[in-house]
Amino acid sequence: MPYARRREELIWAMEQSGWAAIVFGTGANLQYFSGTTTPWTREGEPEEPREVLVITRAGDAMMITTGDTGQLEGKDISLAVATTESDVVKWLSCALSGLPGGPIGVGKSGRRYLEDLVDRAAPGSSIADAERPGAALRVLKEPGEIDILRRSARLADETMAAVVQRIQPGLTQADLEAFIQRTGIALGAQSVSFPPTAGFVRTGHPAPGGVFNVPADEGLSPGSSIAFDFGFVLDGYCSDFGRSLYCGPAPKAIGSAYRALGRAQEYLIENIRPGVTHLSDLFGMVESHLDDVGFGHRLRARLPDGTLGHQIGVDLHEDPWLRPESTVPVQPGMVMAIEPKLWSPGEYYLRIEDMVLVTENGAESLTTFDRKLFEIPL
Repeated sequence: MPYARRREELIWAMEQSGWAAIVFGTGANLQYFSGTTTPWTREGEPEEPREVLVITRAGDAMMITTGDTGQLEGKDISLAVATTESDVVKWLSCALSGLPGGPIGVGKSGRRYLEDLVDRAAPGSSIADAERPGAALRVLKEPGEIDILRRSARLADETMAAVVQRIQPGLTQADLEAFIQRTGIALGAQSVSFPPTAGFVRTGHPAPGGVFNVPADEGLSPGSSIAFDFGFVLDGYCSDFGRSLYCGPAPKAIGSAYRALGRAQEYLIENIRPGVTHLSDLFGMVESHLDDVGFGHRLRARLPDGTLGHQIGVDLHEDPWLRPESTVPVQPGMVMAIEPKLWSPGEYYLRIEDMVLVTENGAESLTTFDRKLFEIPL
């Protein structure tokens, strides 16, 4: 991965903003700009990062670590080991000394902790929010990133295929979720990108305030749908995937709803036009297709604000999101997790989620598990 070039692009953004330096804690930006392989959770930013990456406008880069940094790519990043918080402040002070004037940018991962460190290491410095420049550079994926995301998507497909063979009466949601996690790890994932979900909806039963109406410890029975949502971390990059299955013969209306959802997803992917389609268009494209076949209101029931998904990469949820206010044009190199859902309370909750790569001429679904497979005999 071209980590040095990425830092050069970040330095250019710093020059435009007049910042003297940027400080990142353990998380997406630190991984993206340094190549460290230290694991971190995508579900919550650490309050006290294990590593601190400092990049200055002069082009210097220092990694301050309180533990194992994993593999650190690039010999042009100096490494400083800190056994105490005072050591972190000392090294940070060294990295920030003698810089030209201007604010010091701080990323969102461990922000309060990092702001305190900067205050102690460079008293009197002004602090700016530096999350956006790094996130903006991560939007368009490089060929090496696309290769990893393609493999991560394939791993999700393979896990779903194993899950289909596993389903039987009596399994609980927790059983299936644990199986998903074990299977992904066995297939080569380093971890899950978020806790897996296998949510049950028994048709014709009340939904007590949520989308799922079967208790987590109650076994699966015919006449129930399962909504899957899971993803894994592979070589530092995330997957995010979803499908639904119905246990036993599905009522005609529910089968029709899932087929319509699958066709709407395929229609969207087939009609994305780079430079012409905008992220704000995507929900409307799915919505109009479902309105034509009588299921648009079920889409709006679950997605009332029009959010259809997000970008994905080293982080699970990356900007820009697929929302009505996202007027960004779709561009080659974007990888999006597109996740339309249909919801009829007490009857079904159906989801299809695919990782979609925008190409020069259109779009390609990186996840390819059969969208027509729905009914599973029990």
